[in-house]
Amino acid sequence: MKKIITIVYIGIMIATFSGCSQKELTDKDFDQIKAGMTRDEVERSLGEPKEIVLDDEEAHSQRYDESQNEDPVDAPQIYYDFAGGEQKDFQLLGEKVRSSDNLSYYHYEYGDDDYENIYFIDDEVVWRTF
Repeated sequence: MKKIITIVYIGIMIATFSGCSQKELTDKDFDQIKAGMTRDEVERSLGEPKEIVLDDEEAHSQRYDESQNEDPVDAPQIYYDFAGGEQKDFQLLGEKVRSSDNLSYYHYEYGDDDYENIYFIDDEVVWRTF
């Protein structure tokens, strides 16, 4: 009987603490996310998102709201690196996002009050919060 109680106790402890094992995300983790990555690659790199938004209209609305706070003049190389290295790569991604009717995103929260959204068309990363 004591052995069964010990096994049950260990099982409860594992279940309790398994949710605490996810690493604390930082800006550097998100900088590793690049255009063209798959959902699986993103999840392997960052873990499971807090929220998954599959509704195209909601995703476009969120992306538009975020774009109002972005200033590509401040750090254009960040955008270009994400897109593949060149300004033309970045421009092609922007066109792809604007013309898509299948946009979705993963929402991650980290730090005190930071968040990051990773946008997908089909199974491919096409944008992220900067």
